[in-house]
Amino acid sequence: MKLVLLPGMDGTVMLFGPLLANTQGMEVVVLPLPNEGAQDYKSLSQYILKRLPHEDFILVAESFSGGIAAQLSQQIVPHLKGIIFVASFLSAPKKLMAHFASLLPIRHLTHLPFSGSVITHFNFNL
Repeated sequence: MKLVLLPGMDGTVMLFGPLLANTQGMEVVVLPLPNEGAQDYKSLSQYILKRLPHEDFILVAESFSGGIAAQLSQQIVPHLKGIIFVASFLSAPKKLMAHFASLLPIRHLTHLPFSGSVITHFNFNL
């Protein structure tokens, strides 16, 4: 059975490196998220829906993509046999931080030096 991986907020395949290095013998497809266009869960789920395989698969939704997978679970998706949610949440644990995060270009900020410590501080200390 094929695994389809949806990335977290960075939207790329970069964080799947260690997992991909250990999936020998499995067919794995990573569907990166778009860099442009609407970034809400409904729009992103429609974007992903058009790119899903035409054969049986299990969807693995990491972090931010959990909301995309939740949207897809509300639809009839041919060949979808299951969803694995990894470190996902369906509602913002901190509403104020979610509001501020929606105003920032998070993908670009994550590549700045010390971004990990700053993001950790804001997510866990407010």
